[in-house]
Amino acid sequence: MKQQLSKKKFLLLAIAASILSVFFAFFSAPLLRVLRNTYGRWLYWGFGILAIVLGFSLQPVISAYTIAALWFTVGIYSEFEERGYAGFGAGVLSVALGSLLQLVTPYYAEFRLSMMEKLTSTVGTQTASGLGFEISKEMILSLLPSGIIVANIFSLVFALVFDKRIAQMTGLKFENIASRLRLLEFKLPDFAIWIFLLSFLFSFLEVGQQIITVVSLNTFIVMMALYFLQGLAVAEFGMLLWRLGFFWRLPFYLFVVGQLFVIVGAVGVIDYWVDFRGRMRRWRFSEKNPRNGERI
Repeated sequence: MKQQLSKKKFLLLAIAASILSVFFAFFSAPLLRVLRNTYGRWLYWGFGILAIVLGFSLQPVISAYTIAALWFTVGIYSEFEERGYAGFGAGVLSVALGSLLQLVTPYYAEFRLSMMEKLTSTVGTQTASGLGFEISKEMILSLLPSGIIVANIFSLVFALVFDKRIAQMTGLKFENIASRLRLLEFKLPDFAIWIFLLSFLFSFLEVGQQIITVVSLNTFIVMMALYFLQGLAVAEFGMLLWRLGFFWRLPFYLFVVGQLFVIVGAVGVIDYWVDFRGRMRRWRFSEKNPRNGERI
């Protein structure tokens, strides 16, 4: 049974989440997650529908689709989680449904138009150094679908990482759910490596069909983002295993994650063959005194 808490606090948090959905999507996702977990589905979905309807009265209307995408992504995942089905599949379906609200509605046309206006006429066709393919305004626009999907992926991850902290900051009690996705154990299914490799191959292989290149590039970007999360989980696992404190972990997140996105993603890809976390766990508990270890 959900907590009987102040409706005033619910309204404040829901309004804040709606506003942040338009301007700072990542920051709104944890608020939405706390609202769904604390106040239950009826208040969550009821206010969500109201926020979306009000969003259509704003200018630009594009904001309504942004609110809807986040509300659906976080809400649908929570529905799966509450029924014991949280995991990689639930996350994929949640992100897919949230992204569809942006990709198959007028939002995408409006967003593409606004992006086209922002790209100045000085952006000509250039050849990417060492890759042998052209970067043009048209190519940038063709990669918008993967950008939308990746934004929703990271919004959901941001919600799962900071949900409890936001609940503590707002004075709410977050209910732990046994089926919640454990990010330290995040690992893509084995078949995902073939999707990654094929998308990489057809992204840079001359096939004569532009649509194949565009679809492959979008798929490659999404898969790279997922493997980045897997690489991040490997790094976080290692830092926890070796008890590295905030002083050492902060530079890692500021520098490595911010500047070396591709390297962290490569760690996630290589993890398919190497299984870094399994090796670190076996080495740690076989070489060190068991009293010094943690069961991660």
